[in-house]
Amino acid sequence: MLKDDSNVAGSAAKTFAPAGTLPVSRANPIGSVDLSLSAIGTYSSLQAFLVGIENSARLIDVRDIVVKGSDTGVYTYQMTLRLYWLR
Repeated sequence: MLKDDSNVAGSAAKTFAPAGTLPVSRANPIGSVDLSLSAIGTYSSLQAFLVGIENSARLIDVRDIVVKGSDTGVYTYQMTLRLYWLR
């Protein structure tokens, strides 16, 4: 006689994928990393950098920008970017 252990406390739950399919992972398929950087340059250089980020094939969020002013037209920038990828 076969015994049904599905209701026994502490028994491991077994899940099987149908034939021909891959098991589904419950882990988040998206990875990310924060990147902090500092730069010195003109405002037009910052604009060109941001356009490059916008046109990048990789998904990148600009999380934070701090601009320190200058009388010479050359500014100091501190930025935090978040880069994403599929695992």
